[in-house]
Amino acid sequence: MKELTILFFVLTLALAACGTPATEEPVVEATPTPANAVIAEGHLVPAQDATLAFQSRGTVVEVNARIGEAVKAGEVLAR
Repeated sequence: MKELTILFFVLTLALAACGTPATEEPVVEATPTPANAVIAEGHLVPAQDATLAFQSRGTVVEVNARIGEAVKAGEVLAR
């Protein structure tokens, strides 16, 4: 019985050694396609600048002008 077990293992190893080596398929990598984009850095500067001065300190209760709205000289912008 012992001889039969040893013979079985020897035959199993012999059959495993007779197989053909596994061939690895080449890995195809996808090449990235460039996007039509521009990356730029910078900072924004306003076209016009205004300095505001107030006669007294306090909390703004009402705003009389909206962004982009035309105002005239002397017009009250906020209270």
